[in-house]
Amino acid sequence: MSKGATLVLIGILFLVPTALAVPEAAAPPPGGTPGVHHDLNVRLLPAENRLVVIRDAVTLPAGRTRACFLLHDGLSPRLEDSPGMKLKRLSRAPRAEDFGLAPADFTLPEGVPVALYEVSRPGKAAGEWRFQLSYGGAIHHPVQAAAAEYARGFSETPGTIEPQGAYLAGSSLWVPWFGEELLTFRLTTRLGGGWDSVSQGNRAGHRLEGGEQVTTWDCPDPTEEVYLVAGPFTEYEQAAGTVTAMAYLRKPDPALAERYLTTTASYLEMYQKLIGPSPTASRASG
Repeated sequence: MSKGATLVLIGILFLVPTALAVPEAAAPPPGGTPGVHHDLNVRLLPAENRLVVIRDAVTLPAGRTRACFLLHDGLSPRLEDSPGMKLKRLSRAPRAEDFGLAPADFTLPEGVPVALYEVSRPGKAAGEWRFQLSYGGAIHHPVQAAAAEYARGFSETPGTIEPQGAYLAGSSLWVPWFGEELLTFRLTTRLGGGWDSVSQGNRAGHRLEGGEQVTTWDCPDPTEEVYLVAGPFTEYEQAAGTVTAMAYLRKPDPALAERYLTTTASYLEMYQKLIGPSPTASRASG
């Protein structure tokens, strides 16, 4: 792992990894990102179960003048500062060919209402293209007991925002889904009420501003989805060689944090001896 890498451990309700490891992200490769990129500025309103995406600056790869995407129904996206671009909601059901997939490879998430949109740009397909969206609405899928074969006391949700905490992932469709190609992202969250956020990549910013905790996560390495886990965390950290291990717990518990962090350090040392430094800048493990 690279010098100054950061490792994050989370203890939280909802079905997320008990330990989420997030080493520091490296600089993006020269020439920009080959796939989809999102630059998100987000606020959560837990008492209303609401997500407010102030801005999602989207970059799409070259070679097309139109693209379809899926989004959680009710979020009502609109274009911002995107001259010449057009956005429309399609009334029909999503189809595999909308995303260049074979029917056998295309399934919709269970229990999540889905809306299909098409964004287009004028002229011929040229280089990569950029536009900005804003959207917001409620995402609240209450936590349910896991299926019997996954029992052991676990609960799960495709995504929810509530006063106890928030969990959003690819299954929540809280970020526009353009297909199966990998994506990169930069995520800035603005949270009140003593909340903080955790996602993939490097924690590139962490400050109080106007009574809100403003946190930025930068993930320049391609990934399948964008996680956003948030709540009233207590944060702990400990050096682990060239890595800083960080633990976010829902309730203050120095002894538990110490066990997480010490165990993480031992695993890092063991795996680095076995396989060497990680070739990727970010990795999550549960």
